[in-house]
Amino acid sequence: MATASVSLAEVTVAGVAVGTVTVTVTAKDAGELTAEQRFGVVVDSAKPTTVSELTGTIPPELAQLDKLTGLFLSDLQLSGSIPPEFGDFAALAELEIAGTSIAGSIPPEPGQLDSLLILEISETSVSGEIPPEIGDLSTLEYLSLAENDLTGAIPSELGQLDSLWNLDFQKNDLTGAVPAELGQLGNLTDLDLSGNSGLTGPLPTALSALTLEWLDLRGTDLCVPTEMEDWLNGIDTAHAELCDDGQDDVEP
Repeated sequence: MATASVSLAEVTVAGVAVGTVTVTVTAKDAGELTAEQRFGVVVDSAKPTTVSELTGTIPPELAQLDKLTGLFLSDLQLSGSIPPEFGDFAALAELEIAGTSIAGSIPPEPGQLDSLLILEISETSVSGEIPPEIGDLSTLEYLSLAENDLTGAIPSELGQLDSLWNLDFQKNDLTGAVPAELGQLGNLTDLDLSGNSGLTGPLPTALSALTLEWLDLRGTDLCVPTEMEDWLNGIDTAHAELCDDGQDDVEP
């Protein structure tokens, strides 16, 4: 493995100077690094590159990398907010922002990423409501917005994510009931809503159409209607309680 440090003041990516921060990357052969890979993003997964040092705000000009398939910005000293220009990535399949000081709201523009398979924004200071535009990501398979400061209700539009198998909203400040539209997620196997004390009420009976392998409702005021007891017992790992008498008045 080889290591190379590059100042982005000296690197032009897609014809645009993307900043003055310094990035240290590790790759199989530092001589093989493209300008895109020097920024720690994946263009060719056969030549993996990892960012080990990056500080400052996220340059919006990154979105001009029209061949970019993966962008991983985790455990870095990043600040500022997620640029709305991130909705301009033409080929992005994976976007991960985790373990950073990124704040502000999640812009709606990433809902335009029609090739996105994996979206993770976790362990940040991101706040505000979950953009309903995420429901437009028809190819999305994995969605984690865990351990942020998100508020408001779970958007019913997420029920449009036909390919989704993982939905993780744990440890936020979400409120309200679980939308019945989530019962349309036919491929969903993992559902984690734990640590959202403002989520209340019985789960909608529509969720009994799901074949879950993991369900976590701990730290919420959610419960499973008694008529869904067989469904609950069929889940491999379930951290959930049946509703008490009087709590079973649910939306279908």
